[in-house]
Amino acid sequence: ICLYGWPAVFITLFYEPKFLRWLINVRGEWLGVDWLWLPNKALSFFILWYLGALFYAIYPRIEKRAPKKRVSPVHEPFLKRNTFHPEIADLAILGGGVIGSAEYFKASTSEKIKRVFLFEKYAKVAEVNSNVLANAETQHEGAKETNFSLEKALRMQKLARPQIAFLKERGAGVYIEMPSMVISTNSKEAELLRARFEMLKAHYPDLRLIGADEISAIEPKVVEGRSEEEKQHLIALYSMGYAVDYEKLAESFVREGDKEAKERSKDFRAYFKTKVRGINRDKGCNYVIRTSEGVFRARAISICAGPYSLMFARDLHLNGAEDFAILPVAGSFYYTKEKFLNGKVYTPQDETIKFA
Repeated sequence: ICLYGWPAVFITLFYEPKFLRWLINVRGEWLGVDWLWLPNKALSFFILWYLGALFYAIYPRIEKRAPKKRVSPVHEPFLKRNTFHPEIADLAILGGGVIGSAEYFKASTSEKIKRVFLFEKYAKVAEVNSNVLANAETQHEGAKETNFSLEKALRMQKLARPQIAFLKERGAGVYIEMPSMVISTNSKEAELLRARFEMLKAHYPDLRLIGADEISAIEPKVVEGRSEEEKQHLIALYSMGYAVDYEKLAESFVREGDKEAKERSKDFRAYFKTKVRGINRDKGCNYVIRTSEGVFRARAISICAGPYSLMFARDLHLNGAEDFAILPVAGSFYYTKEKFLNGKVYTPQDETIKFA
C-alpha cells in the first residue's frame, strides 16, 4: 500500500468515483443514505492501486532502456570535490615532484605504512621544478659546493647515497655518469680549492685535485684560449658525477613504488589532475584534505609542493610558519647546437650568496 497505493488513496479521498453506479446503472438509497458510496470508494481504490502497481512493475524495463542520466559539466566539479572518501591513509603526500615521488617510493618499502595517497595537480609527475627543462640535472653530493661547511657537505653526501643506489639498481635510462669538476680562475680561488681538498679528501676517496694539463684532457674547451699565466692558477676538484633526468626519476619512483606496494598488498594511490584546496584537522586529529576530486583523510601528511608548502603550513598554523617568507631564485639554462663540454664544470660559489 505504501509503495503502490498512495496515489489511489489520495484520489479516492478527494474525488467522488462513480464506477459502480455507472456499471449497474442504478441509484441505491436506503433511509436517505446512498448505500453504493462505500463500494464505489473500495472499487475505485483497487482499480487505481492496480494501475499504480502495473506502472511500477514495468517501470524498471523502461528505465533500463532509457539513456543514462548525465551530470552537467557545470555541476560535475562541484559533485567531485564534495565526494567523501572514507578510507584513512597512513600518509598523504602533496606534490608529485622528485621529492614527493621519492617519499612515495620510500613509504612503499616501510613495514608500518600500509596506505598512501599522492596528490598532484598536473597530469603527471615532475611538471614544475623537477621537469627536465627546469633544472641543471645535477646530482649533488657536497664536495663541489664550495660554500658548504664540512658538516653540511657530509650531510649532503649521506643524503645522496640512497639516490645513487636507486639509480644504479632501478634507474636505467634516468642518469648519465660523466666528469664533474669545480675550477679556479685566479690565485684566490686556487687557494680555496686546495684548502677544500685537504678538508674533504678523507671523506671523498674519489675526489682528486688536478692541474691544467689534466683539465685540458678532460675538458679541452675549459683550457682553450687561456694564457700561460692563467693556466698557472687553473686547478680543479675533480671526480666522476651524475647528470640526472629528475622528471624520469620521479616517474621511476612512482612506478617502483606502485610495484612494491602491489607486492606487499598495500593500498597506494596516485591522484593526478587533483588540486589540493585546503587542509585542516578533524576531532580525531586526522588531517582532512579537500581536493578537486573529493575529501580525503590521513594520519600524517608530507607537503612537497614547492613554494605552496609555506602556504599550507600557515593554513595549519604550524609553529614558526608565520616567521618565514619565500625568496624566489631561478637559474638560467641554455642549450647549444654544438657540444662544448663533456661533463659538468663549475666555478666557486659567490661567498655573498649563501643559498646558491
